[in-house]
Amino acid sequence: MNRRLVGFAEAGLLVAPARNLRYVDGALMWNGVLLMAVIGVARAYDIGIKPYLSEKGCNALA
Repeated sequence: MNRRLVGFAEAGLLVAPARNLRYVDGALMWNGVLLMAVIGVARAYDIGIKPYLSEKGCNALA
């Protein structure tokens, strides 16, 4: 390992969101995927989602 390496991130492209919803529905392991997908798309395309969020949701974005 390089000593100057501070962090590492790995991500993927959500190819078939409608198909992935099948995994999200009721699955404890996948419960954050939908939220992260919406936040990612909102940030990528500069879409404001705050009007649709509760106070708790707004705090999660901070």
